[in-house]
Amino acid sequence: QVLVTRQVTCHTCEMVVTGNVSGWLVTRIKIALLFSFMFIVLHQIRQSLPPETQQMEKYSTTQTHRQPARVRHRAPHQTAKCELYDPLYNRSHGINCTNEDFPSIIRSKCQTRLGNQLSSFAAVLYFQMKYPQMLGIMDSFQMRIIRSVFDMSKMSLKQMDLSKCCRRKKWDQVNALDIDKATQVGLGINKEFDENISAYERNHLVMLGSHSMPIFLYKDILEKVKKELTFRPGISHLANKFISSLRVQAKETVFVGIHARRGDRISKWKNKKNWRKSVIGSYEGRFFNHVMDKFRQEYNSDTRRVVFIPTSDDFPWLVKHLINKDDIFYPKQKIAATRVDLPSNKEIGQIFSHRDLAVKGAMSYGVDLAVLSMCNHTVLDYGTFGLWAALLAGGRIVLPTGYSSVATPDTVWWETAGLSNVEYVDVNALNITTDIA
Repeated sequence: QVLVTRQVTCHTCEMVVTGNVSGWLVTRIKIALLFSFMFIVLHQIRQSLPPETQQMEKYSTTQTHRQPARVRHRAPHQTAKCELYDPLYNRSHGINCTNEDFPSIIRSKCQTRLGNQLSSFAAVLYFQMKYPQMLGIMDSFQMRIIRSVFDMSKMSLKQMDLSKCCRRKKWDQVNALDIDKATQVGLGINKEFDENISAYERNHLVMLGSHSMPIFLYKDILEKVKKELTFRPGISHLANKFISSLRVQAKETVFVGIHARRGDRISKWKNKKNWRKSVIGSYEGRFFNHVMDKFRQEYNSDTRRVVFIPTSDDFPWLVKHLINKDDIFYPKQKIAATRVDLPSNKEIGQIFSHRDLAVKGAMSYGVDLAVLSMCNHTVLDYGTFGLWAALLAGGRIVLPTGYSSVATPDTVWWETAGLSNVEYVDVNALNITTDIA
């Protein structure tokens, strides 16, 4: 009886509508009425089923909808759970405000750019290897910067944002390093911490400072660090292609990487009282030219030639100050993909609140670092970018000294590291008064 009524109704609708509207609307009304009719029929069929069958069907439908949530996969290194592996119990469990027992967490909270983040990475990795009962982490901001240049698949440190895991928890913190108050550079492992590990191996945040640069520690695990820091394929390809283009068949080529740190570093130092009367910002051109001449004298011969690969956050400065004797090759001139803008001095101060700025120009600085890491030797003035270029490359590391009567962070971390392959050039011997910055 219901079916017949519906058919009559549809026929009536068709007669009324056909007389008043165009054919395309009639077709759509037919389709809508057909779906309505099918829904009513299906509903009547379900109502006619026994109650137990209806319950089974309801349970099956609910499980089908829930299943995707159970098997949903997340991308590697995505911060989805506040969960850490606990070596003591050989299992993973969550970290939250109610935890009273968890493995101590090692971290170096750094909010700046690539060179500093690599130092944080290496320091945390060192402590995790030295104290395996603790666990090292990097937050998502840090890892985003590192993965803009490096392949994440070989890295062993976990990504976790503790502030998102528990916003209100007051963590028990311990400083694992003795920090120089003037420069904030690490000078050694804190004696109290080192001699009482059992008191700190659980339920603590083990802090390594923000910019402590403990090269004196992670110099011992550099080979491990290099294995975990593998450049992204696109960056590695461009760097290899550039280096290969500079080789010649007739002679052995010695590559010397150069990094000149300018930008915000120079301006910040010159604004500080301790360094206003120093030659910082005025001697660097002469320093680089002096060292290049020494390398030319030492390496150029009938069977060997030296080439220089300069990089900087201020490319025009390089071209203006370095004396080219047909042996200087700039990646920015040869590799089109590197000709992108880097963060301005103003933007550098905004990278933590505007996080896209932290990876601005990643292809440029990524290729620069990859090229420098392939060199035989390194010359640099300041900064952690040049520091990591030198550590990844190995070979001789040539640094300036005597440019300030007050210790700078760079002089402290290099001197504390005590690396056997570091050489110093006293800039006072270069007869520097004032130079064009």
